[in-house]
Amino acid sequence: PAGNPYLLSQMSSYLCDDFGFWSDYSQVTNDFKWYLATKIVVDANNPATIPDPANPGGTIPNPNIGKPVLQKYLSAAEWTLLNTTSLWNSGKSPFKLLADGDARFMQFIVPYIAANAPGTLGYYFGLGPARLASLWPELEAAHNNPGLTCFKMGHGKHHGVESGTQIGALINMQLNRDPMNHTHTNYQASGLPLSLMKEISQELFNQGKSIFNATDGSDGFDSNSANTPMNMAKAAFIAQCVIYTELHNSLTLCNYTLPVWASPLKSRNYRGDSSLEAQSYTAVTGDVKDQKGLETVGLRNHTLLRALTALHMEIAHPGDGKDMRNKHDYAYDWMYKPIATGASALDRADIEIGKNLLYDQFGWDRTTGLPTQATYASLGLTDVAAVMGANGLLP
Repeated sequence: PAGNPYLLSQMSSYLCDDFGFWSDYSQVTNDFKWYLATKIVVDANNPATIPDPANPGGTIPNPNIGKPVLQKYLSAAEWTLLNTTSLWNSGKSPFKLLADGDARFMQFIVPYIAANAPGTLGYYFGLGPARLASLWPELEAAHNNPGLTCFKMGHGKHHGVESGTQIGALINMQLNRDPMNHTHTNYQASGLPLSLMKEISQELFNQGKSIFNATDGSDGFDSNSANTPMNMAKAAFIAQCVIYTELHNSLTLCNYTLPVWASPLKSRNYRGDSSLEAQSYTAVTGDVKDQKGLETVGLRNHTLLRALTALHMEIAHPGDGKDMRNKHDYAYDWMYKPIATGASALDRADIEIGKNLLYDQFGWDRTTGLPTQATYASLGLTDVAAVMGANGLLP
């Protein structure tokens, strides 16, 4: 039936499972919205005139000006199918099903993406937002739009600037594709009074429990409505958030509930146990590791991810991998402007300070955002350092 969001939601979930289509934790709707491709028209990114095929040296008005992006890039037959061809005797085209909120739209689009037939909309969707934007420049231009919730490279944000301003933003800058990280949000949403959360954060990030620490006694926690400038404690907080997500992914632990840095129990003085992951790992494997030992494994994992990301970026676009600071760790311009949701906007100079402090925590070079040879060696990754050096990716 048309207009049934509950049926549409459940049907889409089952179809995605059946066809092996991962919706990026629902971020696919943020990565590339249908209305963008059907409503955004070709204009500023295209010349007003093009060469006249019938008159060498002459020009004609660009016939694509004013057309929706999809109409420009899809064949006439594909455009007709999407807009006018009736499906299953419904009297509706695929786009009409979508416009009506008709659940049968999912029966069309998910198999269409899975089929991956070259030149079809399903094929283009399968490329992913970043590669699609490189083919359709109108989309890249449109991604700098807060309504689309894209953060960088055409990828959707996930607990970004609205989750601790610089903390959420710098986490999003570090990661690839869907930058899902619940480590910081679990702590931020504990419900404890701000003064108590600040007190606990001092114990977490300033007293030597972790491999990441603030040596200047700074405070690593703010409320979203009272943001303060970047400092060492915030960088330590961000570093811990990133590597604990790496650990949870590796250990198949739940990043939706862990780490338990705070507790609802007054009997515990509202303190959680930051060593719980290490205790769990030791109990299950028999390989004894304390909190710092397990965190070092998380840092090794994240450093390896950084190396792989830089290497592949360098292969795809020579020069990009050598400048991870600017080519990877960035945000679209809209993140630096006031946001209607009430979250603070980013300050460019403050974020650059944040990058420096975060790279220091990881043992990475400030200029390039790349791990140093000494860091690779300290983490047992000398073989990785050799590969990076051979590709000019050692700072």
